Amino acid sequence: MICLIYRVLISLNMVSQIFFLKVMDFYLPKVMDFLVISFHICTFVIKQPFSFVYLPMSL
Repeated sequence: MICLIYRVLISLNMVSQIFFLKVMDFYLPKVMDFLVISFHICTFVIKQPFSFVYLPMSL
C-alpha cells in the first residue's frame, strides 16, 4: 500500500516537473524579452536628455 502511494507521488512529481519545465520553456523567454525591453526603455528614457546632446556630435 505504501509502495503504491509512493509510486503515485513519484509519478505526480515527474508530471509536475515536466509541466513546470514546459511552462518555463514557454514563458521564460517572454518574461526575459519583457525584462530586456523594459530595461532598454528605462535606459533610453534615462539617457534621453544626454542623447539629444550627443546626437549632433555623433553625426
